[in-house]
Amino acid sequence: MYRSGTLPEVTLKWAQTIDGQLADDSDQSQWISGIEERRYTHLLRSTHQAVLVGAQTFLKDLCQLTVRDIDYDELQPARVIIDPRGRVLAALKDNPHLIISLQMGPRRTYLLTDILEDFEDIDEKFDSTKLIRISYRFNDFRQWLMGGLRQLSLVIETAENRRLNFLMVEGGATTLSEFLKAGLADRLEVAISPLILGGSRHRVSSGSLLKNVDRFDVESKEQLGADILLRYKVRKATSLKRVMI
Repeated sequence: MYRSGTLPEVTLKWAQTIDGQLADDSDQSQWISGIEERRYTHLLRSTHQAVLVGAQTFLKDLCQLTVRDIDYDELQPARVIIDPRGRVLAALKDNPHLIISLQMGPRRTYLLTDILEDFEDIDEKFDSTKLIRISYRFNDFRQWLMGGLRQLSLVIETAENRRLNFLMVEGGATTLSEFLKAGLADRLEVAISPLILGGSRHRVSSGSLLKNVDRFDVESKEQLGADILLRYKVRKATSLKRVMI
């Protein structure tokens, strides 16, 4: 597949109910999927150099995004938080538990944000090797997202001496949708659990008309306990719609 610049290959991973809900309307998602599927998620993380979530998901769950529950003694994937509106930075000002969470473990956290101002009161609380803020600004969100991924690739290569070839995006629904809208999804790994929740707040969407959406081909399917995992790959003809910025 053609990749422009330093963009990594992107896998979108989520678990949903039969009716497409990633959480109920009270924001609860733990746990939609079963133990076997969650263990597989850790295995999948181990094949990516970084795992990304949106600011809202991080602030709600304080997710570590580490590889656990399997035999694994390699370098942990970097944790990436996409925070265009500066919600994590704002929360850090008076939340000591958040500061502790961001500094747990040996690996780094990368915060992608649109906030360019200095936060000296926050920066002085952190080990600079644990939280790395990447601030940049574009007028268009797709450009902002693509530019951020390019900068992230360069920063990780410099800070950790490893290439960001594979990025895994785990949520939430808004962040997954933004990657789809930007045409930045190479693969989907979707676990379908035998539940029906109803509701409308936590659904993945490309925000496009049927004639404009990316098309994905099924690569494989697998039963994981009570859940069914579907693996998709974007069609080549669809991927050619991506343009350089």
